[in-house]
Amino acid sequence: MDDRFLSNGDDSGSVTYRELTPTLGASYALLPDLNIYASWGKGLETPTLNELSYSGPDNSFGFELKPATSEQIEIGLKARLAQATSLQLALFQIDTDDELVVESANGGRSRFQNAAQTRRRGLELALESRLSDTLRANLAYTEIDATYSKDFTSNGRLIEEGNHLPGIPARTLYGELAWQPLDWFSTAVEGLYRSQLYVEDSNTAKTAPSHALFNWQARFEQKAGALTFNQVLRIDNLLDREYIGSVIVGDGNGRYYEPGPERAWYVGAGVQYQFD
Repeated sequence: MDDRFLSNGDDSGSVTYRELTPTLGASYALLPDLNIYASWGKGLETPTLNELSYSGPDNSFGFELKPATSEQIEIGLKARLAQATSLQLALFQIDTDDELVVESANGGRSRFQNAAQTRRRGLELALESRLSDTLRANLAYTEIDATYSKDFTSNGRLIEEGNHLPGIPARTLYGELAWQPLDWFSTAVEGLYRSQLYVEDSNTAKTAPSHALFNWQARFEQKAGALTFNQVLRIDNLLDREYIGSVIVGDGNGRYYEPGPERAWYVGAGVQYQFD
């Protein structure tokens, strides 16, 4: 990087990251409708430009930030439970060294540092089912235990082993029920649940509370020769709930919480032409 604005010092410099990231996987058809699999791999996450920008001494460019390296193990299965129902289940563990975390956040600027070690362990479950010729259901569930697996110091504070990583919900649940009684019309209801969020590394500040939201949409379609017209009507946050939509991790002024949008309406339309 070449710094051409030198009034506050010269932040010019460069950094190079190199890492071998092998992966290995295998699957086996245990039954005609049941496959099991396992995978292993290593990963590399380099700092982004935003993470580098103010992370050096005196808010200079943080060339000393290391990339995060990880090792992941996953086992799972894919099964067809009935003619119209499928199931996917995965168990995983990810161990990371030099995790890139927020050291401080003030005035819209965040400083980042490398944590010692972290561990993410959890499961993912997905279920899809066609309940009838016109009714379809989808369900997805994620549970994750994301913690620091070694003590480290951040902004003069000791962050202890076992603390939870901020900004990561322990449980997330998504469901959809879709109905298409006619070729030209379909409608669906969605539900989303997210558990509480820690907002900083010491886990002492008030957590962002859990919330559940519901959305609704309807789609319409008309054909005229080679033309297809479609329209969509969607309402997010159908019950107009107040909730915390996101958090600013480690905000220095304690302003961690960002409200989510109120009930929102969307209307869209499109047209497609099918060439011969």
